[in-house]
Amino acid sequence: MKRPGLLHLRNYPPLATRRMLLVPLTLEQMQMQLDDYAQLERSLGAQISGNRLEREMRPIVARSIAYMKQTPEDAIWNTFWAALLIDEGVMTGGIGFKGPANGEGEVEIGYGFDAPYRNRGLATEAVLRLSAWAFAQPGVSSLIADTHYMNVPSARVLQKAGFLLYAAHNHFLYWRKTRPESCALQ
Repeated sequence: MKRPGLLHLRNYPPLATRRMLLVPLTLEQMQMQLDDYAQLERSLGAQISGNRLEREMRPIVARSIAYMKQTPEDAIWNTFWAALLIDEGVMTGGIGFKGPANGEGEVEIGYGFDAPYRNRGLATEAVLRLSAWAFAQPGVSSLIADTHYMNVPSARVLQKAGFLLYAAHNHFLYWRKTRPESCALQ
């Protein structure tokens, strides 16, 4: 797999984990998710999988694109980060935030991995790495996430990544991870 060059957001290089690169997608790459998934994979130097964006993800991607256009200074908080498995040269899924920190310093995180790459610890690895990155940014005091109460594997990802359950409502579980003291900005 080719290492992504200047194909990601300026000033935001890919984040490395033990097995993956997390690459923030540009506006153009976000649009490729909707229009031509193979072109997105090519732009990332990944193998062409034959995958396409799941139907239920299309409005989420479209909303993220709209936010990236409306507030380009917050693009990093609205884009998706492609999860590239280095050894296999494939895009395994993605992770990202659902906007910049709110007034209480909370940022919501979300993720999804393709079925063949689940139950391998990749989602946990990605959540841990992107969480560490977020906590290094000014104004972020906690990360929040939600899972459907029946989605036990996703709940386990959050638990293994240090998130704690703080509420349950209407079939959803709500999770929070507070900035570790060791990450406190000076």
